[in-house]
Order: sequence, then C-alpha cells, then structure tokens
Amino acid sequence: MPNLITEKVNAAGSLHTTATDYAKFLGALFRGDLITDETRTMILSPQQNVDPKYSQCRHVNSDPGFKTFSRGLGIGLEHTDQDYIRHWGDNGNFKSHFCVSLTIGKGLVYLAGSHSGLAFRDQLVSAVLPGRHPAHKWVKYIQIE
Repeated sequence: MPNLITEKVNAAGSLHTTATDYAKFLGALFRGDLITDETRTMILSPQQNVDPKYSQCRHVNSDPGFKTFSRGLGIGLEHTDQDYIRHWGDNGNFKSHFCVSLTIGKGLVYLAGSHSGLAFRDQLVSAVLPGRHPAHKWVKYIQIE
C-alpha cells in the first residue's frame, strides 16, 4: 500500500492543508494581503490562451483569438460574465479544485480523497458560482449528474 502522506516535497502533491485554510490563503493572496499589486497583476495576466479543442494543455494553442479561458502564472483564468480564477489538482486518489470569482469575491475550495473526487466539480461550482464555465469542458473529468 502506498504511503498516503508523501515524505518528499514536490510541487504537485506535498501541500497538506484544509479547504478552509486554503480558502483563507487564496483570499489573502488575491486581495493583495500577501503580494504586491505588481505581482498580483502578473499572476492574473494571461500567459497562454487555451484552445477549447484541446484538453489539459497537451497541445499548443492554435486559436490565439480564444480569450475565454487562458493560463496565468499557476492558475486558470476564465473570462465570461465574470472573471474567475481556478485550479485543479489530480494526484491519484487525491483531487482538489478551487474556483473564485474576482468580480464578486466569492468562490469555493474543495479537497477530495477519492479517485472520482472531481466528478462533482461542475455541480459544486455551478451551485456557488452560476454562469458560464467553458473550462469545465476543457478539463475533461467525467461528471456525475
């Protein structure tokens, strides 16, 4: 049986926290309590547009005019009726997701200890942040209705 708590530090899976503490961190980060306005602007600036025809950033964007979903520095940027930031994690049986509306300052963070932990992502995000979320189609996890 694999060790559930990794003993080596790595960017993809060694952050151990609670959803509440992660939400507090995100709030402080994007309010500007932890970083300068210049750094916040750099993080939130599109670095690469994402082509909706391709999944999971496996291909170079062939449609530079697509501006609805892009990648900032370490986060996804979604621009529809509101400006959202989002990120998901997939580390085997451990899944995570956050989506925050920068427009209204509301969002959600959830952590799941299940291989199908992202199967409720669309429903949870839509319950908290109604509206269009084209990133859901781009990140192709099977969804439970």
